[in-house]
Amino acid sequence: MVETCERIAKAYAKERPYVLAIHEQDGRFHFHLAVAGPKSEQTFGHHGQIQKTWNAEFQGDEPRILDWTAHRRFKAEQLRLRQILRDQRENERQRFEAVKRAAPDLKADVARPFERKGRDLVERRYRPRRKHC
Repeated sequence: MVETCERIAKAYAKERPYVLAIHEQDGRFHFHLAVAGPKSEQTFGHHGQIQKTWNAEFQGDEPRILDWTAHRRFKAEQLRLRQILRDQRENERQRFEAVKRAAPDLKADVARPFERKGRDLVERRYRPRRKHC
């Protein structure tokens, strides 16, 4: 752990002097890093330089996407599933509104088309997609 924090500090400091303090408590660690000179605009946060240095240390510098064709298929499938989820939420909202407006003795009849569409959407959601070779 100390070596890892040292590598992160050196990579971030880029030849500038720095002080590194590491605290360990309850099996977890926390470190403080002070680097001489002005700090950049994007030092902290999710997209900051320290986070990028941390990610490079733990994930490596190699590209994370190795098969772009598979990645594009994944993204297309992700979009398809998100659309189905939106359709399911909208169908359920419409069913609720229609049943709410219906007379008590007609509620089941009014709900039936929405329930059929809901089952169809569930089937579409879990239906395997054909692989393109």
